[in-house]
Amino acid sequence: MTAGCLLDSGHSCRLNVRRGGNVTSFGNRHYLRWPTERDPRFVWNPDHGWQVASLIALR
Repeated sequence: MTAGCLLDSGHSCRLNVRRGGNVTSFGNRHYLRWPTERDPRFVWNPDHGWQVASLIALR
């Protein structure tokens, strides 16, 4: 299994998984809360966003 996560400046998180030659995209899972001075962690809040199927897979 290969998994990938793409972070962009729009606070998006695209989660993709390749298993057995098949690629599954869980889409654009907004919102990724970026670190602040008060909380230096990236926090993924997928329930506050939507799924969008967008993925280019190179094999």
